[in-house]
Amino acid sequence: MKVLFGGALTGFYARDDLTVEMLTGNSEVTEVVVLGGNARTALLPKVRNVPSRDGGKWTLQAIVKVAREELPDFAVVGADEPLGEGLVDMLEAIGVPTFGPNWSAARLEASKRWAIELMRETGIPHPASQIFTDQEQALRFARLLKDPMVAKLDGFAGGKGVELCRSKEKAGAAVLGFMRTNPGMPIIFQELLQGVEMSLFCFTDGIHISDVVASCDYKPRSDGDTGPNTGSMGSFSWPEFWSDHLAELVKRIILHPIVDIMRRHGIVYKGVIYCGLMLTAAGPRVLEFNWRLGDAEGQVILPLLEGDLFNIMLACRAGRLYETPVVWNRNLAAATVVMVDESYPGSVGNNGEYVQGLDRVGPDVKVLHYGTTLVPYGDSFYVALGGSGRRLSPMATGATLQEALRRVYAAIDVISFPGADWRRDIGKGRSLPKEWAWAFA
Repeated sequence: MKVLFGGALTGFYARDDLTVEMLTGNSEVTEVVVLGGNARTALLPKVRNVPSRDGGKWTLQAIVKVAREELPDFAVVGADEPLGEGLVDMLEAIGVPTFGPNWSAARLEASKRWAIELMRETGIPHPASQIFTDQEQALRFARLLKDPMVAKLDGFAGGKGVELCRSKEKAGAAVLGFMRTNPGMPIIFQELLQGVEMSLFCFTDGIHISDVVASCDYKPRSDGDTGPNTGSMGSFSWPEFWSDHLAELVKRIILHPIVDIMRRHGIVYKGVIYCGLMLTAAGPRVLEFNWRLGDAEGQVILPLLEGDLFNIMLACRAGRLYETPVVWNRNLAAATVVMVDESYPGSVGNNGEYVQGLDRVGPDVKVLHYGTTLVPYGDSFYVALGGSGRRLSPMATGATLQEALRRVYAAIDVISFPGADWRRDIGKGRSLPKEWAWAFA
């Protein structure tokens, strides 16, 4: 079978790098045609990178054109922008069976406003929210703010459309920034919750959901969870507090209800559900829903999957997930640390520079790539930097989280590129107070 894999419209994530590798592990997959790709996918067996014909960017129409030319047996859409713009519907319309939610289901992430309305309707616990469809009204609300809150854009923002507002001055500045970058988009204010943030993932065919896997992500730029919000600076799995009790709780009060309420609205959600949670003293609260593997969370949950990823995707699309067990290895830990440009998440320099030391990384670490390219040099290659500021993600597994982290940071010690920076505290600061009886029942 030939599989067409599409990452983001404007880049290629490290989770895509790993997903492509796992797809090639299925014996029935003869070729994976990758839209864009990076230096690592260029060297994977059974993989063919297809460069964009539009200066590094992909349009939905260009993707459909490649699909018509390649005639794949199956397609996988793994990123937010193309899912939210209806790429699954467009590929299915030309006869290409595709993994991922269609446009109607993708509104779960594409519109935080709609997701909040669904949660209100079905009683899924979430932060108290104020939704403003008029940005000027949001600005007036911000300038009268009394309690700390979180400001969010309704739609896509590349993981950066969230601002912590501890004062009315900060809230006003956040709204003004949103008005400049996303004029007209609804703005949401939510109560600022205290607790431990985590992510959980499952597969669904629109009726059934798989077992759940959990991870903890680090979005603030600097150690100690300080600095501006980013797409991600690193992640690990499993959290020490994760348990069968907690897994069953979130399935019962969050995951089953959200899939069921969409189906009652005539929407059959097929694909991955990624739920950002805040675990509070009163129980879990949903911060957001996404409908694809997170990055860097996807990098640490995929190595824990014991089933065949391609077969699971086929089962989701066919509505037969109940026939295909999804098992996550609870005896294995995984960690990744994102190496970024020193200016990230601001303006990015040093594109085109070369990475050194990849040949010195041990076999127990996978160095996943973002927007890199492979440059031939004699009988060898150079890996050149590119992309939006996230560069490389060394990822490792181990019998314990400490072992996985030791391997990752050892790899970072031998990798170098101009302006390289990373967080030194991945794996820390994510534990629950023992007095939270609901979590340990």
